[in-house]
Amino acid sequence: DRALSSGCIRVHYPMEMAQYILAGIEGKQQYTAGKLDTMTRTKRTRWEPLKHKIPVCITYLTAFPDSTSAHIRFVRDIYHRDDKLMAMMK
Repeated sequence: DRALSSGCIRVHYPMEMAQYILAGIEGKQQYTAGKLDTMTRTKRTRWEPLKHKIPVCITYLTAFPDSTSAHIRFVRDIYHRDDKLMAMMK
């Protein structure tokens, strides 16, 4: 159950994001796609300090279109934010 995690955030293209940040923004050209792939296979956590601040926008959705955009998919509101949102909208 993802709700029991310690705050995981899903990233759609994590390897591409890592390469964009490390090689693109930070200019650390040694972080190629192959190098990042090799590093992730070790399954060891590694910290890489960044010189640049990167703004992050986190979106929490409990209703969204399915992959065909034909139907709306509803999921459990594990953080109980929908009630507050509905109260603000009233």
